[in-house]
Amino acid sequence: MANVGMDLKEAEEFFKKYDGHGFHMFREEEGNYAVYQKLNISKDTEDRWRKEILDRYVQDFSCAQSGRQLKCLYRMRDIIPSLKSDLDVYCDLFVHCIKTTLTDNEQCRDAIIRLLTEHVKGRKSFLEFLQEHISVDISCF
Repeated sequence: MANVGMDLKEAEEFFKKYDGHGFHMFREEEGNYAVYQKLNISKDTEDRWRKEILDRYVQDFSCAQSGRQLKCLYRMRDIIPSLKSDLDVYCDLFVHCIKTTLTDNEQCRDAIIRLLTEHVKGRKSFLEFLQEHISVDISCF
């Protein structure tokens, strides 16, 4: 059932619940998504919320076991291409997290290669996306 009177705080919670993915917001809660859209949240606000989501995943990553670290990396990979600002900062952070994972657990290499080579949002691989935005030394992968 749609929330008829969604305020900004509720909109933020709704947005973050689905990591800022409109597709998932629509698919899971079509009524609330319609209410959310009527609020006309600015792209700058959504970008700030995405960064807060990413910061949470970076924090989770830093204190997680390897299985949870991979989950954080996948979530980060799916959010980063939607950023409108500070893209280079978050791409660098992502690469740092990958290098940390590989240093701590060589067995994760296959999962990381999959993570980097899968297509993101129906486009190029995430590795190609990273290479467009920052200088990435792929020899570490």
